[in-house]
Amino acid sequence: MKNTLIGSVFLFCGTIACLAIIILATNFLPSVDTYKGTKIWFAIFGASGYKSYSLNLGIPFTIGLIFVVLGTIVLIKELVGNYLIKN
Repeated sequence: MKNTLIGSVFLFCGTIACLAIIILATNFLPSVDTYKGTKIWFAIFGASGYKSYSLNLGIPFTIGLIFVVLGTIVLIKELVGNYLIKN
């Protein structure tokens, strides 16, 4: 039960962090005039050598993705493990 709660918290916090950064980037998109690659990913991660501004939230976005992956792994391990033990 404790691992299920930990996995749920990781998954929830990572999802909220990633979604908040994506929403911030979509609000920032109208001010991006020159970009490399996809406009929204440029707004989040930025690129060197460009005079255009970006949010530079690549590290928090990556940490949020890591939390989502860790939470999913913990939840799957816990729930599948409990299912296999009962059967």
